[in-house]
Amino acid sequence: MKILLIAPASGRWKKIGNSPIFNGKAFRFSLLSLLSVAAETPGDIEIKIIDEQVDDIPWEQKFDLVGITCMTALAERAYEISAGFRKRGIPVVLGGMHPSFCPEEAIHYAGAVVVGDAEGIWKKVIEDARLGRVKGIYKNEAPVDLKGLRHLKAKIWI
Repeated sequence: MKILLIAPASGRWKKIGNSPIFNGKAFRFSLLSLLSVAAETPGDIEIKIIDEQVDDIPWEQKFDLVGITCMTALAERAYEISAGFRKRGIPVVLGGMHPSFCPEEAIHYAGAVVVGDAEGIWKKVIEDARLGRVKGIYKNEAPVDLKGLRHLKAKIWI
């Protein structure tokens, strides 16, 4: 199984002039959320992480599942990316701050939404993806104890 995890770009920052400060690589939030998702992924799954601010989305590659994280300022771009993969028949899961606060909106743009922390629920998303039934809103029923977080064991390629 191959999974693509994407952090969408803010076009306003990505396309500003030739300045080395505002070339799309300076203004960026941490990708810790995608790394945490990758760490929760079973080791037999290949993962590709794309920060669109730096890299182009590999539209031509085949993936079994696409996960997109976004905050409100990037929701529109996340929805555009989701539409592109869904047109190709690839299931898409949205997560992050905006989908967590607006899951009823986000679900219109993806097959599934993860509300809140991915830890504890991401394995269920993977299980459903393997069965071809990623659908709906996924949410932990109780707070997850983060003491036992695993180290990243999944294969990631860049």
